[in-house]
Amino acid sequence: MSLVQGRREAINEAVRQALGRLRAELGPVWKIHLEFYALHEDPDLDRYLTDPAGFVRA
Repeated sequence: MSLVQGRREAINEAVRQALGRLRAELGPVWKIHLEFYALHEDPDLDRYLTDPAGFVRA
C-alpha cells in the first residue's frame, strides 16, 4: 500500500467515523445527509510523481 493510498483510506475512514459520531450526538431529530464522496487515487499519479515537469495526461 502506498503512502498516498494509506492516507486516502485514513481520511475516508475518519469522515465516516465523524459522520457516525455526529448522527449519534444529534439524534434522530437531525438528518445528516451523506454528501461525502470517498477519495480515489488518480490513476496517473505515479507517472506524475515520477516526472512532474514532463507529465502529460494521456
